[in-house]
Amino acid sequence: DGLFTDMFELISEIDFCPVRVLLHPLPTDAIGKFGGRGSDGVIVVKRHWKWLVDQVFGELRETEGYQGDMLLLEEDHMPTPDLLVTLHKLLAIKNSPDCEGCWGVYNKFGCQEEEKETDVHKACRVKWFVNTGVAFNASVHAAISRSDFESFRDGWDWAIFHLIQTGQLLPCQPTCTPHMIAPAVSRISNIGTQ
Repeated sequence: DGLFTDMFELISEIDFCPVRVLLHPLPTDAIGKFGGRGSDGVIVVKRHWKWLVDQVFGELRETEGYQGDMLLLEEDHMPTPDLLVTLHKLLAIKNSPDCEGCWGVYNKFGCQEEEKETDVHKACRVKWFVNTGVAFNASVHAAISRSDFESFRDGWDWAIFHLIQTGQLLPCQPTCTPHMIAPAVSRISNIGTQ
């Protein structure tokens, strides 16, 4: 975290698409106030994530009124060249009427045994939640905003898992089971992860 000249130089070289840089304001609350599992830094990261998602789904002129799915990538995610093609196929599954309870897509391996999967065309419907290359739509953002997400004392990923467990994520709960769609073979690697 921080402002780095080399990062802005790299961003300024992007010429194949529009680029918008969002700079998160410094938190006014002192770290150490939040409590809960893990370090207070996890809570600060959750507040940052929520601020970012609020910007994407409600504050940016470029996305104003957009209700569709948004892919959220982090600075340490390295996508494969076929990520966008795969994402479109996964979203088609997620958004089909046959996928009741499907609320999101993630682009890390989605089947039981990652190291044994080789079928790049296979997708899995899973009940768990993985936060790598996640995509969801404005209705999920609205559910997060209405829920106890911010008061749940853990990171953003565990807070979403909490919403799934407590029936706050989807209007069809408890009669439906929340699912995500993911590729059998990962389309994102975490840089710096061995």
